[in-house]
Amino acid sequence: MNQSQYLVPRLNRLQLKTTIEGPVRMYKGKISPGLTARLLNDTQLVKDELPLLQHALMRTWDRKKSVGKNVELGLPDYEGIGGIEKALSNHADEALVGMSEKELGLTKNKRLSSLSKGRSPTNGLLSGSRIIRQVSNF
Repeated sequence: MNQSQYLVPRLNRLQLKTTIEGPVRMYKGKISPGLTARLLNDTQLVKDELPLLQHALMRTWDRKKSVGKNVELGLPDYEGIGGIEKALSNHADEALVGMSEKELGLTKNKRLSSLSKGRSPTNGLLSGSRIIRQVSNF
């Protein structure tokens, strides 16, 4: 199933709210109403909102979990990862830190190749196992 791509129709606000709050509750966390509202508003500003929303929530959760066990996600946590518009870019920048010149060159060539084929940053997302295989080839 992870090897396939699925087209998901654009979600309405109630569906997005469930998408945001459901996983947090499942893992016995909490999310402030202010953060839920901000996420709902921010998803309207971006294309490909679901993968970006997922990444922003994952980064917000990881940031908060590193501080303590009682997790209530709030606006400062979300803003600390750069919000939905910068979370992915900031994470990529963090991944580049400590890479050798050879690794940086390979990463740059891979990215340019992807862009030259007309892909958007979230178009053609890879499954987790495929990303791990590609990264381990460095």
